[in-house]
Amino acid sequence: MASLQQQIGSRIKELRQLKGYTQAELAELTDLSTNYVGYIERGERTVSLQTLEQLAHTLGVEVGTFFLFHERGGERTSKPPNHKTQILTKLSTFLQQTETEDLRLLFKLAKRLARTASV
Repeated sequence: MASLQQQIGSRIKELRQLKGYTQAELAELTDLSTNYVGYIERGERTVSLQTLEQLAHTLGVEVGTFFLFHERGGERTSKPPNHKTQILTKLSTFLQQTETEDLRLLFKLAKRLARTASV
């Protein structure tokens, strides 16, 4: 069974790849070394809560996202990304960077689109 450290590292790697970042890009955005990001992703280093917070902010997710695992054959593994998860991750990042007034307009538009689609 993979250690918690390895599972978190694997999850960070998945989320990094979903964002389209290389290890070097993630390292630069979080003020970490590229080697350290690699160590974290391989589960070779224990990551502090402060570093998890930095990584979560950069990847546009909540810290708890790093702990979303499912059981497979008696082993906890990180949840494999699917197309819907990728879209939701990108949308979440986009929305977090959007101004409040623009968010209101987007929400109204989404509601109208949903009503139109159900007719």
